[in-house]
Amino acid sequence: MKKEKTSFFKKKDPNKKEINKKESTAPVHLQAVHSPIISIFCCCASGLGSSLMLKMTVEEALEIVGLKNYELSFGQASAIPMMANLILCSDELAPNLHVSQDVRGLHDLMDENEAAKVIQSWLKERDR
Repeated sequence: MKKEKTSFFKKKDPNKKEINKKESTAPVHLQAVHSPIISIFCCCASGLGSSLMLKMTVEEALEIVGLKNYELSFGQASAIPMMANLILCSDELAPNLHVSQDVRGLHDLMDENEAAKVIQSWLKERDR
């Protein structure tokens, strides 16, 4: 009986596809910038809960729009993340936000149809 040699190293599986490491040469932090994920930030002026209500409205609006690839967050206007593509807030707050991102104001923070229209119009403007 012939004894097989055992090896501590795994043999390469000929059926396994090799990963091409040259597919993305950009650093990890720059790969996120080019991600197709749309980042939306819902904000309010004082952090008393209206940004959370707006976030819940926007979740419903995104279902209406049919957008699946998104990241949604909320908080005070003083804490707007740099990576956000779209800032949603009340009509009263929108003119007071001086940021580089697109800002859209909503008249009714609880109306998912209004939020859906605002998001759709922003997407159309963005894709031009």
